[in-house]
Amino acid sequence: TVTGVLARGVVEPALTDALADGDPAAGAALDRTVRERVLVDPVVRIKLWTADGRIVYSDATALIGATYDLRPDELVALRTGVGAASLSDLEEEENRFERGQGELLEVYRPVRTPGGEPLLMELYLRYDSVVSGGRRIFEAFLPVVLGALVLLAVLQLPLAIRLSRELRDRTREREALLRRTIDAGDAERRRIAADLHDGI
Repeated sequence: TVTGVLARGVVEPALTDALADGDPAAGAALDRTVRERVLVDPVVRIKLWTADGRIVYSDATALIGATYDLRPDELVALRTGVGAASLSDLEEEENRFERGQGELLEVYRPVRTPGGEPLLMELYLRYDSVVSGGRRIFEAFLPVVLGALVLLAVLQLPLAIRLSRELRDRTREREALLRRTIDAGDAERRRIAADLHDGI
């Protein structure tokens, strides 16, 4: 969600067609925006990739212009517009500047230049911050969920009691009908036996 908001609301509006062509002025303008509005905890790094694996922008400027093979999930994110996320492999050469920052989560979202060229935005977020954010959300919703479950149980209790009574009453009715059927069968057998005896 954080990556989607930053992609649509901050990075994409700041893109220019000249950025993909390697224009230093376009890169410098984007860099100002990124440093003011994107590189805020938990975000520690940003990279923009072309479809052929060239880094056209990164706040780690030594990476700009470098080319690496995009993974299949990254290509799918670029082509389909569906974001992807994975734990960062800090042993990879392209991640050498992120080493020493602890576990990082890489999140990918496609963005487009004004001319329509697709770029893949890659954000690196502190994993512990993402996990603690998820825990905070879980803890905030836990009382609501538990309260709803208790309320549901309380509301279902009268229904369960009524159904239990109806089931018990129907069981008694079936037992009574079965008893009457057996009694009627016994009475009929006695009548037949008496008729046979008297008739003979």
